[in-house]
Amino acid sequence: MIYIYKTRPGMILRSLGENPSAIDSAGYSVYAQRYSYVIIGSILMAISGACITLSYTNFWNEGMTGGKGWIAYALVGFSGWNPAKAALGALLFGGISILGMNLQVYLTGIPSQFYGMLPYLATIIALVLTTGNFRKKHTAEPAALCQPFDRENR
Repeated sequence: MIYIYKTRPGMILRSLGENPSAIDSAGYSVYAQRYSYVIIGSILMAISGACITLSYTNFWNEGMTGGKGWIAYALVGFSGWNPAKAALGALLFGGISILGMNLQVYLTGIPSQFYGMLPYLATIIALVLTTGNFRKKHTAEPAALCQPFDRENR
């Protein structure tokens, strides 16, 4: 949060999503900035993948994420493009995943597939509760999302 809202690189990052022409006018290369943040994001995803591999087992296995990317995708809609809400939502969904693993030890009468379903069920419930007319009025995606930057059409 401090990086995004209180530093110059954070201001550049936010401006890349809202108005890339302003970044270009300030003398920064929009393409270099976008590519650098894609590289930084890729590095963070690689570290996350390594943490998943090392926390569940000591080896890599095909399909070990089990569709958790959809939870991350839904987290963007749940958070409404707010980094603080995204962090809290990630902790919530991660906590529900761990809770399901721990409950398997204590409540043995329930099939293990039910516990594996809990994070996805929580995702669906959270999306149903946080979408609608209220959500559309109070959140906005970045204005330049998925729009290529063309320097000639500033």
